[in-house]
Amino acid sequence: MRNLRFSGNYARRNRKMLIWGLLTSLFAACHARNAKEPSNPSGRARTARPCKNDMQNVARGHSIASSLYCHSGFPATTRAVASRLLPNGCLADTFILKCGADTRTLVVEPGAEPTIPSDLFRVDPGAISDYQEAHRNLTKDPTTALAAINRALEKEKRIGQWWRVRGLAYVQLGRLEDALADFDTVLARTPTEPLFRLEHAQIAARGGRQTQAIAELIAIDHDTAANWANKRELAGTLAHLASEAGHPDAPVFRARACAEGVTSYCAELRPDASTR
Repeated sequence: MRNLRFSGNYARRNRKMLIWGLLTSLFAACHARNAKEPSNPSGRARTARPCKNDMQNVARGHSIASSLYCHSGFPATTRAVASRLLPNGCLADTFILKCGADTRTLVVEPGAEPTIPSDLFRVDPGAISDYQEAHRNLTKDPTTALAAINRALEKEKRIGQWWRVRGLAYVQLGRLEDALADFDTVLARTPTEPLFRLEHAQIAARGGRQTQAIAELIAIDHDTAANWANKRELAGTLAHLASEAGHPDAPVFRARACAEGVTSYCAELRPDASTR
């Protein structure tokens, strides 16, 4: 069975989205101002716009949006930003956020606290910073990663992905019972994420719970589509554990693993050369 690996790239994605969002917001703000300010045919001097902190408001909006999480435990992603001119001359920024296939709207006006959509929750930026530190150090320095994710979880306990990172840190440090306990919490918060279920089963197997792991893997195989990205890994893990445990369906699992591209299980399916 292959080593568990950390496959999340949420922090990197969020940084890219923040930079891109700031650039698109500034463009939208300029466009809104140019398009919506009234013309001045008299030639008389205009009254100065009372709001001069539009750029700060855009940055504040992106900071708020980047701290919002969906109830699934994953960060909300900013898909678009639009600006509109308010009667007082300020620009309000509207952030279109995505949670899976669902879209939510966050309106940020200068000097006003925005209303957070009810199915999103805001996370302390310090906790996010601690999580990102843990993310960076998970494979190269799991002790540092564990300390950082512990700080994050002291501030915020609702995000399944963060418990997963601590569980993977425990795996790296050989603390399998602690890892399995954290992955129990992961599945309690994100029960439908098949990758997390697969990792839970792999950790259970490492801890000597082969029967439990095989049952979990069979359930995952039943619940996931044939084109799931991790189907090959699932099939290989199930075939390996079932073969080791003498499971009665082990030959079936090995054949399926071969069909998924795990070539080490294909040899026994080929006709013996001497019988040709």
